[in-house]
Amino acid sequence: MAVASLRKNLMRMNERLKLRIKELEARNEYLEMENALEKKLAEIRRRNTR
Repeated sequence: MAVASLRKNLMRMNERLKLRIKELEARNEYLEMENALEKKLAEIRRRNTR
């Protein structure tokens, strides 16, 4: 019984970790896009101030 309960808990933890990884990957993708846009904006501002 204890083994089955432990296995079930491990499976739940595994699913939660997989979800957290997906959340962090999405956040990372968002931050990378934001950074790219900031760089583009800085480039445009530099060109406009010349």
